[in-house]
Amino acid sequence: MSYKRGGGQRSRSATLPAPMQGVNAISPLANMPPDECIFATNILPEDFGCEVRDGYVEWANGWTGGPARTVITFEGNTNAENRLWVANDEGIWEVTVKGTTAPTQVLTWPSSANNAGICSYVNYTNDGLDRFVLLCDGENGYYVWEHATNLWTQGSFSGGAVDVTLLDFVMIWKERVWFIQRDSTLAWCLPVAQFSGVPEQFNFGSQFRFGGKLVSLHNWTLDGGAGLDDYLVALSSAGDVIIFQGTDPTDVTTFGLVGSWYVGEVPAGNRIASEFSGELYILSVQGLLPMSQVLNGAGSENPSTYVTNKIAPYLRAVMDDTLTDFGWQIHIHPKQSLLFINSPPRFARGQLAFTLYFGTLAWGTTRGLTKSHTANWNGEIYWTDITRNKVFIQQGNVDEVYLDPAVDGLPEAIEWNLLSAYSSLDAPAMFKRVQYIRPMFVGSGTPSYEVRAQYDFDVSELPGAPAFTGSSSAVWSDGGVYTHSLLADAADDVYMSFTDGSDQLGASTVIDITLTGHPSFSLTWNPTTERYEGNSTGVYAFINATLGVAVGLSIDPAGLPNGAYNFVPAAVGVYVGFTVPTVADTTPPTFVDNGVLSPSFIEGTDFSNLSQGLWNISDWDGGIQATVSPSGGSGLGRWCAVNISGRSADSVTLVGFDIVFDSGGMM
Repeated sequence: MSYKRGGGQRSRSATLPAPMQGVNAISPLANMPPDECIFATNILPEDFGCEVRDGYVEWANGWTGGPARTVITFEGNTNAENRLWVANDEGIWEVTVKGTTAPTQVLTWPSSANNAGICSYVNYTNDGLDRFVLLCDGENGYYVWEHATNLWTQGSFSGGAVDVTLLDFVMIWKERVWFIQRDSTLAWCLPVAQFSGVPEQFNFGSQFRFGGKLVSLHNWTLDGGAGLDDYLVALSSAGDVIIFQGTDPTDVTTFGLVGSWYVGEVPAGNRIASEFSGELYILSVQGLLPMSQVLNGAGSENPSTYVTNKIAPYLRAVMDDTLTDFGWQIHIHPKQSLLFINSPPRFARGQLAFTLYFGTLAWGTTRGLTKSHTANWNGEIYWTDITRNKVFIQQGNVDEVYLDPAVDGLPEAIEWNLLSAYSSLDAPAMFKRVQYIRPMFVGSGTPSYEVRAQYDFDVSELPGAPAFTGSSSAVWSDGGVYTHSLLADAADDVYMSFTDGSDQLGASTVIDITLTGHPSFSLTWNPTTERYEGNSTGVYAFINATLGVAVGLSIDPAGLPNGAYNFVPAAVGVYVGFTVPTVADTTPPTFVDNGVLSPSFIEGTDFSNLSQGLWNISDWDGGIQATVSPSGGSGLGRWCAVNISGRSADSVTLVGFDIVFDSGGMM
């Protein structure tokens, strides 16, 4: 008997897409679509790929007592009227102005016990166009802020039917203000267009088949078949969802029950449901339920009814540890088309949030953001820290941009990781050895990263991302002339950006720059007529020049046209790249990251050091090497996945992977 030897070993290449359809924790590992992934942390599915999440910048700090448990917002007719407060166990503090480090306490709670500082609130305008914030604190009850007086006062009702200090939730339905009485099944409803009239009591307890207390009430706008209408939805702590329809809740002939559903026990607190774009989302132990599905006949017991179906195992694992802890919240940010499920911290595991991108209904996860409560204000996301007396704005491309970096530390690049779906690479029965993996990125630059092949359904994470070395931004070497652009606007703000330029002319020392500690950096200018104004945000750096005074004693920003100018760095071995705003219609933007670093590294007359990350793009040297690998070529398997871990300080989107692998022969 003779045996025929198999075919020879050969090298092949393939391209895998970025998993822009997000995390899938329920499909078989051998049958997962290539545009999904096993996990993705801090790199979120978006259009065209997976984008590293936004960073955060400290907005304010300095109140006494415990960490804030609520962000309170008011948006007026103009930006000047807008207000921002935080509430903690001692009271309410105003933090409207960025950089506040000694906020004014505008309200002191009578009691700092239990749930003091956990607030529910609504913005309210009466028929006289007077504007208010109606707020219920979890320990101290009902309070009202009036725009005309800028004062917080204890709310009151006529008739004395209810103790206002017992109210812990407030909402508006069909121009009526509703309240929930703490630790009960009771709600109170005021007459139309009033917030201090005679309340009417409603007991929802008879509708709660599984018991529990009344947790929250919600206004749900949808078309139920007879045109758009506002439904009133009541949620119990045991998981009963009761829907009512009508006009006058005090009249049984015009107000009635639509239906009752059971969704399972809900997490602690009253922040576990949210309305958005004609949908009401409710979080329970079974997942995130869109109520339109059950109203249209889908069973609440069916896993596929839940938006979180694909991440159900991950969500259940977090709920098993933290279901009764403070910190659960459903938050929707329309500007980014994102839904967040914020969860409490887990012992020794940190705090995890699940993110849904509405554009593709794809899930990702974030960590490293210790959120207590999140709110939208002026179109941006603000959140309070769960362990520290700080409030942050979600902004920029780095984390931990503090008001006082000397005390709290310098900003950090964002760490992220991802494990792709497993693939047989069109040869399911063959062993393969991956020789090279080249991630493909678009955006402001290339992050520092390490990437490896994993075989035959290993789902472990890489042990850690490499230190950020600024691969997205060139490193000043010892010598060389680099080109940057100087932009001057009518307000005489000089904005710096970097470009490769077309010339490498002789050195000019009229602008002397030192940049250190990228992405946190300082600027040192020779002239004394300029001042650095980028410290408050860290990544939005600009120089404000005095009107009519020359920058560098030779350039006048009042009359200088846009152009390219050359200079020599004042120090070697420091990072040059950072993102800056661009000037549009001569108006400098505020708190908007709409600038880019161009190109991804800066051309110069000397060598530009890049990241030494495993299988970094610099290893390719413009060509493909399939059989000689300085660090790959280890491992063997029939099924392959890509495991990548990185750090980024720029706006970066992963669009896919080029891979080279060997297969066949005697493998």
